[in-house]
This record gives sequence, structure tokens and C-alpha cells, in this order.
Amino acid sequence: MKHLVKLSINMLILSSLLVGCSNDDEDIPKENRVSILKNASEKEIPQSASQISAIPSPVTNTDWNQSFGLSFKDIGNLNAVDTLDNLTKIDIGDTKDGDREITMQPVISAGKAFFFTVDSQLVAIDLETSEVLWKKEILVHSDIDDNPRGGGLAADGGYVFIATSSGVLAAFDAQEGKQIWRLDNKIPFSAAPTLSEGSLYVIDRDNRVQVVDVRTGKATWDYRGLPEPVAYSRVAGASVIGPVLIAPFTSGEIIAISTETQKPAWSQTIIGGGLNPGGMKFNTISGEVVISDKKVFLSVPSGLSLALSGETGKVIWQHEVGSSRTMLSVGSVIYLLDTHSVLYALDKETGELYWKKNLPKYEDTDDKTGIIEWTSPIMSNGKIFLFSNIGKSFIIDPINGDTISKSDDSPTTVIDPLIADGKLYVYSSDGSVYIYK
Repeated sequence: MKHLVKLSINMLILSSLLVGCSNDDEDIPKENRVSILKNASEKEIPQSASQISAIPSPVTNTDWNQSFGLSFKDIGNLNAVDTLDNLTKIDIGDTKDGDREITMQPVISAGKAFFFTVDSQLVAIDLETSEVLWKKEILVHSDIDDNPRGGGLAADGGYVFIATSSGVLAAFDAQEGKQIWRLDNKIPFSAAPTLSEGSLYVIDRDNRVQVVDVRTGKATWDYRGLPEPVAYSRVAGASVIGPVLIAPFTSGEIIAISTETQKPAWSQTIIGGGLNPGGMKFNTISGEVVISDKKVFLSVPSGLSLALSGETGKVIWQHEVGSSRTMLSVGSVIYLLDTHSVLYALDKETGELYWKKNLPKYEDTDDKTGIIEWTSPIMSNGKIFLFSNIGKSFIIDPINGDTISKSDDSPTTVIDPLIADGKLYVYSSDGSVYIYK
């Protein structure tokens, strides 16, 4: 992804992220793992004495080649649209069939877009002509646990990669759809693959991270986290910046690992104090882990969001606010959408609150039925865009949280939108990709 301004800034932190890395031959002992308990922070987020002064100028990215755009997920303010007026639409294929629903975010690389449909078709689109280049059936349904909300896509020039909830990791030629290699893991992949420096980082349902060579499909090394029998339906993938791998697991464990030595630097276990949406209790790290300004930002839906030091893993700040979505990092601000449909703007350094905005939580506000599922926030031309599973959308001012515009007639989606080459893409549950430009 040619996100040059943001990439050059983040590359400056590489040398410091592994300051605390152990040189011992053994992994970090279990007794050194720290649980962050629910009574460790105040329920009310302290108000900042200052206000957001400015938003960094938008930068142009030509590609969006993996989940949340970059291997370290710090996408910032991107150059695209101001409104949802100028629209084209391409039919791709259904994202939902009964209770089965996919959440794989599409990816864009070298003028092509790649999608995964609920009937297991990997679809390639030529963005210049809007024509379907090819379709490829990826998995055969079997007795393997097949949760279509698992897995994800990545792309790199001439290749497109897919990890599936049936345990398939495969590479295809981007132009013709010919399979290049395939790995049958047998254990379902829980999250999207992360692409960095010629390697794919994939995490399976048993909390095993595998590092795979993109050209050969051969695993070069792996790391096993603590097993967890149950998990939230949305699961974070690995985040990578330079020689640092941040591996989140469904147990709530997060580990920083040197990709050069394969040794862990630090570890934390995140334990929220509440329940996930649906009334269950587990500590899956759901939204992608964001690495920015020498910090690691993450959340669990059961009621905890926090910033960790990238050097040591120590807690910088934390709040009893849970999220299943990826935080948006822009300049000195982190934007967090919680499980109660509240959007927060927080100071990255202190965690103090600049503002918060309540979005609609229910389809029927009187009876409080039909919980609305919002997408992760994304910023285009200095405005925050949010979409939902019922066709509601908001455009929000990032400085003060005011509503710029809203609509009840937007695409219905649970898949996070993306931006590439000055266009905003939304893959809708009606089987179409909506392209705003």
C-alpha cells in the first residue's frame, strides 16, 4: 500500500519497540503475564482540558491490500470523498445466507479488487472496467467448524491470499485466478492474514500464529498462544511493523514477538469486567490492534479498551469501554466506537476524553429491539464515516463530534468500508460493492 507519509512516520518507531525484548532462550514465563482487571480504571472517562486543534491533512493511498489497510493498522486521514453522493455500483455476490454471514473486508491492489462471497467464491474485479476478471470456489463445506465470519484476504501485486474458516490458506494469481499454492491447516483460521515484508502472519482458532512465505506457502516459524475454547465471532489478526509482531489471541492474551529472533518481548492478558453483546463472557480481542506513536491500542468487547507501551507492554491508560471494532488513529487522537454505539474521541497520550457521540443503538428505539451493528470508523478528507447493518450512515466532524450529515438509505453492511485511490468502497449485504468517488 503506497501510504508513504504514514508509513515513513511509523517506521521511525521500530528500533524502540523491542527495547524490552528478552534475549533468553525460553518464552516469557506464565507468571509474568499481567491480568488487567475490571476495577483498575474509572468508569467515567476523564474530560480533557483541551480540544482537538486540527486534523492532519489527508494522504493518498493507491491500494488497500489487507485488513484495515496496513500491517500496523494506523491508516489516519485518507484522501477520498466528502459526501456519499457520487456513486457507482458493481454486483459481486451475496454476503449473507440465513444465519451465515461473512465479514471479510475486500482488498485492493494494482487496480484490482478482491471479494469473498457467502457461497465461498473469491471474486476478482478490474476497477478500470468494472468487469469480473474471474471467480474461484475456495472451500468445500465439511464437518469442520465453518464460521464464515472467520478468515480474511490480503493482496500483493500479482498475488491474492485468502485464509478461511475451514482452515485453508491459499495464494492465487491476481490476473487469472490460478492457484499458486495451498496450505490445509485443518484448524479454522480465525482472522484475516497480515502481509509484511514477504511474509503472511495468520492466526488459527487454536491461537497458533504461523508465519508463511508468500511465494512458496511454506511456514517458516510459528508461535502458540494460550488456548481458549470459546471466542467472540469477530477476531483480530496480527499487527506487524518492521521486526515486531503483535499477536492478539481469543483468550485476551497479547504478545509482542521479535520476527528476527522469534522470541517474545512482553505479554499481557486483557480481562474485561462486563459481558459481550449477547450476554456472554469472554475476552476475545476483536478489533484490529493499532500500532501508532510507540503505542499499541486495543479493546475487548467485554468492557475494556487501553493503550500499551510498545516498548514494554505496560498500561499507559485504560477505560471500562468495550469494543468489537477497530480504533481509528488520526494524529494525536484515537477514535473508539464501543459496543453501546457510542463514538469516543480520546487523547492518544493520556486517554482523556475530547468528546463522545451517541449513535442510534436500536432499530426500534421505543421497544429497544433490533440492535444496530456499526462499522469501524474511517476518515475521508477530514470527516468520519460510519455505516450500519440497517442502512443508516453518519458523517461526523472529528473535531467536535457534530453530525455533518446522516442517511437512512445507505448500503446495509457489517463489513468495514475501505478507501483506495480516492474512492470509498462499501461491500453491502445486497451483494454489491458501492463505490463513492
